[in-house]
Amino acid sequence: MDVNRLVISGRLVRDPELTYLESGTPMAKITIAHNKYYYEDGEYKSRPVYLDVTLFGKTAENVIANCNQGDIVIVDGELDITYYKQGKITRKNITIEKIAKISWQKKKGSNKNSDKGVAKLKRS
Repeated sequence: MDVNRLVISGRLVRDPELTYLESGTPMAKITIAHNKYYYEDGEYKSRPVYLDVTLFGKTAENVIANCNQGDIVIVDGELDITYYKQGKITRKNITIEKIAKISWQKKKGSNKNSDKGVAKLKRS
């Protein structure tokens, strides 16, 4: 049996975007910046890795109501990689899907109501 599970933390690159499916289900899209640290040429360096996350239902509503750009989030879900053509170049899109849980902590100085929170997705 293969296991596809990813838990990653990072900061929101921008405010969450809310849309609705034709069925009326809320859908939120967020992008997380996660710093990857590595050692090169005798020194430690870092570079950002950007991951797209799509949330549905109550989880999407909770994130929209409580999270903003710069907030720290921890996402627990499945990794998905899709490839697409852009001209002659093949590009890769890395996303996190089927979210089991997302937690957040507000950045310092935020004026939103909730400092910390957790939203769990109910699996059917």
